Amino acid sequence: MSLTFTQGDTGPDVNGVIHAEGDPSSPTDLTDATVRFQMRLPEGKVYKVNAVASIDDAVNGVVSYEWGPNDLSRPETYEAQFEVTFPGGKVQTTYPPVELTVRRQ
Repeated sequence: MSLTFTQGDTGPDVNGVIHAEGDPSSPTDLTDATVRFQMRLPEGKVYKVNAVASIDDAVNGVVSYEWGPNDLSRPETYEAQFEVTFPGGKVQTTYPPVELTVRRQ
């Protein structure tokens, strides 16, 4: 899966469903969890975006991220993922990362 946006865009939001690894028919219950949206260059170690995402439907694992004003300012191809922290501290990161392209304005 890949997503394409235009430099300077602030919409649409990025949406996703967190599910059990290898089983997209089994959504993960996100009740009392926190979620972050992360985006970086494929070989990068620093995230261009590492921000709080919204949990839109906790029981069904539905999440979204609303772009900030500078998130899509640089044309590049990035990899994006959601990182979930559950009560008690366990962390689940979506895999594989989604390719996200920001094309020049």
